[in-house]
This record gives sequence, structure tokens and C-alpha cells, in this order.
Amino acid sequence: MNSTKNNNENNFDVAVIGAGPAGIFAAITAAQSGARVVILDKNERPGRKLVITGKGRCNITNAEFNLRKLVENYGKNGPFLFHAFSVFGPKEIIDFFNKAGLKTKIERGNRVFPVSDDAEEVVRVLSGCLKNKKVSIMYGTKVNTVNFKNNHITGITIKNSNGNQAVTAKNYIFCTGGKSYASTGSTGDGFVWAKKLGHKIEKL
Repeated sequence: MNSTKNNNENNFDVAVIGAGPAGIFAAITAAQSGARVVILDKNERPGRKLVITGKGRCNITNAEFNLRKLVENYGKNGPFLFHAFSVFGPKEIIDFFNKAGLKTKIERGNRVFPVSDDAEEVVRVLSGCLKNKKVSIMYGTKVNTVNFKNNHITGITIKNSNGNQAVTAKNYIFCTGGKSYASTGSTGDGFVWAKKLGHKIEKL
């Protein structure tokens, strides 16, 4: 059994758990603000679920720029998303990818795809953005435990090819997804940690 190691290299401003779209965008945004950021993911590559969306073409967003109409598509939960879309909605998403070098197109139903029809290209562009922002990435890394004290996270322990290690950060962002596609890494771990922090979790 390996002993747990920790050093200054594993101390960050922001630790993001999960390298899906949410985790990648969270990391990019934090890094743009000057934070020292690390992403931890149990997979060996980012965007595991992203590459299978849209039958491998990646339906990036919906080109409905009237936000009130957009949130109506989400039913009774739509109003909850209104603020988020007003800050970073479909227009901003399209602009982000276009500026990053990904050409997009709009198809039937306002669906936005990469011109290449290749979800892998979307992942490559996002990976390039992470590299440009100097985000540290630990793939093949499993979070064994999240340590709490007084409803605050004091650190996490991880396991990867280097053995057991401790990672600490000033802020933690959990982007672990739901429990819908276990083979891509969405196994519901985030719900367990959220419950330990005092959040109420509805039955999945």
C-alpha cells in the first residue's frame, strides 16, 4: 500500500473534478481569471461523453438567441437556467468556438454542429484551450476521498499511476455529471460528496 504524498505542486487555487464540458469550461474560466487550476478525471482523456453526442457529430448548442424562447424548451425547469444563459448562452458558446478555430453550422431545429461533423474536433479545440491557459490535468486519476470539516472541504485524496496523493485547493468544483452513463465515468460520485456537505439529494 502506497503512502499518501503531498507537496506544493499539488496545491492549487481551483481543483475541478471531471473533464467533461462543464469541467473544461469551469477550468478555462478560472484560469482566465488568473487562478492556478487542475482538472482531475478518472478517464484517460477529456470529453469522453462529448465525443458520442449527436451520434458522434456533437450537437454543441441550439441557435435560439431569444433567451425567453430558449428556456421555454426546458419546461418548468427553464426559469432556473435563465440567468446562466443570459451570462453565457448560445451566442457566446458559438462565438467561443469560432474564436478558438472551430467552424460551426446551423441545421434543422437550430441545432449547431461543427462544420466537420466530428465531435473529436470539438474535444481537440477544448484541449487546446486548456493547454493555452496552462491548466494542469491529471487523467487516469480516481478521487478516493473528499475530506470535510465543518461543512468545508479540506482536501481530497487521489489515486493514479503515481500512487496515492493528497490534493488541496482554495476552491473545488465538482463536474462529475449524473448517473446516466457509467461507462463514460458518470457514476454518481458527486452526489455522495454533495450529500456529505449537507445538500439534499433527490432519489435518482
